[in-house]
Amino acid sequence: MKEHEIVRVINEHLFFINVNATSNLQEGQYVEVLNPLKSYKTLARIDEVFEKYAICQKLGKYKVFYGDEVRIRPCHSANM
Repeated sequence: MKEHEIVRVINEHLFFINVNATSNLQEGQYVEVLNPLKSYKTLARIDEVFEKYAICQKLGKYKVFYGDEVRIRPCHSANM
């Protein structure tokens, strides 16, 4: 299993990603879904974080699939 990947697709807009002990995910953080067969990535936002998974909402126009790799974007503080 990859560090973060889609483990369940709920509907056209929502999906679950796996979370491990070293993950430092926050609600509102952005992620990129990378499709291994095609050369595009889809932007999504983390809605809720639980112990073993996080619920994400897709913001891009492309479909996401079970097993797609997820890259976490770093958090930036709003105090600039």
